[in-house]
Amino acid sequence: MSDKPQEEFNEQNQTKPLPEFKSAKEPKDGRPPKASGHGEPEKKKERRKLTSLITNNFWLKVISLVFAILIWSYVINQTNPARSAVFSDLSLSVNYEYSLRNSGLVLQNDISRLPKIRVSMDIPYKEYRNVKASNITVYIDLSKITSTGTYELPVYASCSNSEAVITSVSPSTVSVVVDNLATAEIPVMPSYSNTLPSNLYMQSEAVFSPSVLEISGPENYVSRIAAAKVDIDLSAMKDGYKASLPYTFIDSQGETISSSSIEVADNKTSILVDMGIVTKKTVPIEYLSHLINTDKLAEGYEFESAELRQDTVEIIGSAETLANISSLHIEDIDMSGMDGTIKQLNASIVLPEGVIMLNPAPAILDIVIGEQEISKQLLLDIQYQNPPPGTNYTASARQAQVVLRGNYFNINSITDADVQIIVDLSSLSAGTHTLQTDTWLVTDIRGITIESISPSALTVIIY
Repeated sequence: MSDKPQEEFNEQNQTKPLPEFKSAKEPKDGRPPKASGHGEPEKKKERRKLTSLITNNFWLKVISLVFAILIWSYVINQTNPARSAVFSDLSLSVNYEYSLRNSGLVLQNDISRLPKIRVSMDIPYKEYRNVKASNITVYIDLSKITSTGTYELPVYASCSNSEAVITSVSPSTVSVVVDNLATAEIPVMPSYSNTLPSNLYMQSEAVFSPSVLEISGPENYVSRIAAAKVDIDLSAMKDGYKASLPYTFIDSQGETISSSSIEVADNKTSILVDMGIVTKKTVPIEYLSHLINTDKLAEGYEFESAELRQDTVEIIGSAETLANISSLHIEDIDMSGMDGTIKQLNASIVLPEGVIMLNPAPAILDIVIGEQEISKQLLLDIQYQNPPPGTNYTASARQAQVVLRGNYFNINSITDADVQIIVDLSSLSAGTHTLQTDTWLVTDIRGITIESISPSALTVIIY
């Protein structure tokens, strides 16, 4: 039996009033019976009546039930009546879309957004459980369309079970728009968001594979698409980042164009993105230990100091490479034969394989090379002059040993004639006098210091 007749039968029965039954103990005048003090015995009598109703002729009732089931089964098997079934939310498919494309046309509608279809059918009882929604196909036929425009197409339905009979399809028609088929090549472009972590560096713009997409579809959409945009979150980057990322179509204003009717060559749904992300690190530069032969400068000169104007450098490379680098150093500089005219040097920084220096600039060394400071010993005659008139004198020493100190070239240019010890006796009176020798040292050479004089004091006797 179908669902519909069953529903009608129930409605007819529901409209009939039920007959009224009166208890055998109810008084004829309609007044309720008087309360009795024997309620429990009455309930027991009723239970016995119910039990008796079930047990009396029990096997006869069982046999009747069995015969009823057999008769029902016989009727069903012999007549195999149809039952109604309804399947909803069925998705439409499109037939002969390829013929439309062969004519240079294409369906502009998004197939997934066409109305869902409701199909009613009559199914023989024996097949009822075998028919599922997956057995049903609902479709539209594009084979007769030859030009662009809007069409109201009938919806067809079929069932893989030949016993089922389709009784209705709703909606019975759908509206579709047919457009010219267009093709284009569009570039892939990045759209960056957020900030790259401070320990990373992007060597160049993202590299896409492929960098151009071939698309085809309704001219109304294809003509407006300017590029395929790939969204890239810089905060999610890591060393050596590569990934396949989805893309969206955008117009020249950056607005998204979405349509499932646009096809991409090779059915590409994502783009391989190589970000060129490497690790970034700041390290000091060692240089003093790479100035060699500082003790072999030109004669008379000595190395005093050196300072690198840029004492750190930013480098990039793979995380694995940079993990073992704590500093860089300059190439060795041989200072043999250098003199005071050298004020600065250009140094080259040694970069290990796989390491690149950011913002490379000449590494300039400021060099200080000064004259050596040396000592020189002279043996000088002491010159006693201007004794008081009418007096004589005696002195404890006639010579003094003088040690002078100064710059290499000044000291080496000094001769005995450039230094004198002149003792003026004119102010002395008769008697014994002790004089400090360095008081009487005379020289015109500047930058010279007296390191020592021996003897350091003289005894002069005036008589």
